[in-house]
Amino acid sequence: TDIVRLSIHVSIETGTKQRYTQSRGDRLAISTRNPEEIRGGGLLKYSNLLVRDFKPASKTEIKLSERYMCSRFFIDFPDVAEQQRKIESYLRNHFIGEEKSKYDYLMTLRGDRK
Repeated sequence: TDIVRLSIHVSIETGTKQRYTQSRGDRLAISTRNPEEIRGGGLLKYSNLLVRDFKPASKTEIKLSERYMCSRFFIDFPDVAEQQRKIESYLRNHFIGEEKSKYDYLMTLRGDRK
């Protein structure tokens, strides 16, 4: 009997130029194009995906993208109080009832990934 294997590949491309790809039986991947063109650089969403076990599609490309994400975040939110408000708002809207994930997220933003 032949066994048919079903491979599901889902790719979501948002207006923010970030792509999140999931293949069944494969890893979850993040690909970010031109983060310097995204308000906030896509940094908060990117960090959220890292907490949710997505991995960069390309480790070499993501290093440069991470720099651009951080730069754009600090350009768009130059004041420390404004940065704090933005991060707190993101946590309230995206981590409802997920206290452990909130902690992991903040540690990821800090640069202390698991």
